Amino acid sequence: MKEFLRSLHPLLPQKGINASRSAVINGRTPIQWVLPNQLAIGRLPTMALYEPLVQANIQVILSLCAPAEGMLPEIIQHSFECVRYILPDSTYIYPLTVEQLTIAVELVHQTFRQKSQCIYIVWRG
Repeated sequence: MKEFLRSLHPLLPQKGINASRSAVINGRTPIQWVLPNQLAIGRLPTMALYEPLVQANIQVILSLCAPAEGMLPEIIQHSFECVRYILPDSTYIYPLTVEQLTIAVELVHQTFRQKSQCIYIVWRG
């Protein structure tokens, strides 16, 4: 899983690029676009990220984290379509499988195909 996420790093915009639609929190843009204005990744949203998510026109939040890593604030749960598909990380006994990763990618693909919505993927609690 870590290798997959690291492979996405070169796709992330450099500081300041595509940040115009996102608020800056603590001197950095909290939403990292993989596909500008379509697919973003980041940490588990907190109340501080609510407005940036709205401003970025995010409609779907796909969490790849277990509930033990943190829960979405209630306002975020009610304001966005929230989906959870748990991918194991280094703390799990069983490693991530190709099948699990395929399902996660298919969830993203189906959301784009069926709804053409902007997605925020939570990859870390």
